[in-house]
Amino acid sequence: MTTKKQKEERKVFYYQEDKPVTAAGILFIKEETREVLVQRLPKEDGFIYTDFGGKIDMSDESVMDTISRELGEEINYGIYLKKDKIYLDEKSLKEIIENNTKNQLYIPFAKYLLTFTQFDSKILALNMKIIGEKEKLDNIQRTVQWISYDEFISAHFDHKLHPRLWNKSIIEYLGYKSDEEVIVKKLTKFAFK
Repeated sequence: MTTKKQKEERKVFYYQEDKPVTAAGILFIKEETREVLVQRLPKEDGFIYTDFGGKIDMSDESVMDTISRELGEEINYGIYLKKDKIYLDEKSLKEIIENNTKNQLYIPFAKYLLTFTQFDSKILALNMKIIGEKEKLDNIQRTVQWISYDEFISAHFDHKLHPRLWNKSIIEYLGYKSDEEVIVKKLTKFAFK
């Protein structure tokens, strides 16, 4: 249970001036191949896909600081510039994200800002050996992989996405089209009407 004191100490940023953001994340996309970079987290009954992100730290000065810090930690700083094989620190990741962001979506129930950022394979590369099969900072087992937009959309309907990603706008951005209204009734359940 969160105490009143803990709530007061939590840092909040605002998106479009009136939407509180307490956590943020990123999905790298490759528009030309229609792929998205995700984490695959094991669960008792299989797995879920998630983005790279988390809560705002008191030391973060902006939402982009949160996103670049979380990405760096969760990918074990395994992203580098192809040209000179320089690995990107938080400052460099932040610059890449700011310069290549295609879209941002606000997820109200989670107070979460999700950034879609183009991953330019001519400039950037991933060292899968460094990224490994766990996040070293928090010792979290996971794999990192590219999946197609269609796989991501299917994961939405198969309940194989992190609940904060249960959002019609996300799958529509990745190309889902339907006349049906996709809604979230609770954080843990889907409903369609």
